[in-house]
Order: sequence, then C-alpha cells, then structure tokens
Amino acid sequence: MITNVEIGKLIRKMREDSGYTQAKLASLFNYDQSVISKMEKGQMGVTFELLVNCIREFGRQDIAILISKEIPFETIMSRCFTEEYKEKHSRIEKLPHKVGIEEINKNLTEHMDFFREIDIL
Repeated sequence: MITNVEIGKLIRKMREDSGYTQAKLASLFNYDQSVISKMEKGQMGVTFELLVNCIREFGRQDIAILISKEIPFETIMSRCFTEEYKEKHSRIEKLPHKVGIEEINKNLTEHMDFFREIDIL
C-alpha cells in the first residue's frame, strides 16, 4: 500500500512533470502554497480530494489505476515519467472515450495491456 509520504512525492512529480509550480497548484485548488509544500514533503497528510484533483488536472488516470492495483511506488516513479511511457500513454489517451460500462471496461483493458507491454504488471 502506498504511504502518505509517497503520495506527496507522487503529487510533486506529477506537478513538476506538468510544469506547474506549487503556487499555481495551490491557487488552482484553493490551498495555501505552504500547505502544498508540506503535503509534498510528507509533513502533512495529503487529502484524497487533492490527489484526485491532481490526477484529473494532469491527466494521469493511469497513476490511479496503478495505485489501485497496488503497483509498488518505486515502480510507478521509475517507469511512469519516462519519455517512452509518456509516448505510449498518450496513444491510449487519444482513443475516443464514450460513456458506458462497455467503454470503461475496454479502456481499462487497453490500459492494462499497455502496462503489461511496458512491463509494469
């Protein structure tokens, strides 16, 4: 299970990878910049709301899937921010997304196949 400190590091990595400053992230989600800093450093608990908002804002639903599948934090950090990963992930994200259980299951299957292809699962 991923720890609060690891979630803070993950939020920081997603933020930096997307070119956001702590101040921009804080402003976007109505936090004080010092609170974001403390959460990223593991000095303060990360709210579930912030994690979900970051995943949505940065388009990293893949991270949510990996966390839910209990993929080790080190694997997520070492694999999910490489150029190769981003390129392959962008292919999946460009697929048409329709509302419906069948489409959700199809997209989840495509993500899982993708994770297997790059040897995360």
